[in-house]
Amino acid sequence: MSKLVRNGVDLLAWIATLTGAAGVALHFSQSWWRMLVLAASGAPYLMSCALVGVVAFVAMRHWSGAGVAIVVVTIAMWTQAPLYFSRSGDDGHAVIAMQANLLFDGADPRALVDQVRARNIALLTGQRAPPVIGEDFRDPLTTREIGRRSLITAGAVSQRVARAERAGLVERSSSSVSRRAVAVRLTEIGHRLIETTVRQLLEHEADLISALTAAECTALAGILATLEQALVASPPNEPRE
Repeated sequence: MSKLVRNGVDLLAWIATLTGAAGVALHFSQSWWRMLVLAASGAPYLMSCALVGVVAFVAMRHWSGAGVAIVVVTIAMWTQAPLYFSRSGDDGHAVIAMQANLLFDGADPRALVDQVRARNIALLTGQRAPPVIGEDFRDPLTTREIGRRSLITAGAVSQRVARAERAGLVERSSSSVSRRAVAVRLTEIGHRLIETTVRQLLEHEADLISALTAAECTALAGILATLEQALVASPPNEPRE
């Protein structure tokens, strides 16, 4: 085998191994930067490239490189194994789950809710929960609209908005809808807090319902839907602290 071919195969092996390592890094990444989130969706495919590195290094008898590639493959398999094999060996209860990626607000939250109810989904997961107002967080809302959607009074909204503004989470300005209305918009700090809080909330909710069966999850979803309708139909008259 010529030196040129050996160098080419060796370069290919290192590129494949580094690509696999990049996939592992993306798997553990906690960043919300758009490009990294998109790249992380293909992390398992990037990890598989390390197998090419192992084969190429072994074929070239490059044992140090093969060792590095094998380590990357081992870590990659460790990250993906729980998706295919149960750790406890117990199949447990069957649960219908749906994955929804609303991170970039490319879906209609109402349509998603309809799908969840129609298909009897017990567990809904996603990269980021849809905005509670059903629109982009970056779009400003009037204080009146915030009160209507959060089911609290105007006075309570004003207090919370003032508190959030002092913390640097929101900013107020004149509304384009009405000269008497005040528009409220999240700041970048507010956006980061929302992303962190929603993530923690989803993890906490998953822990809370982990002990429920599929039938119990369905019953709970129905009860919560009824409660939501009741709250919307009869909004509170007093502020809630």
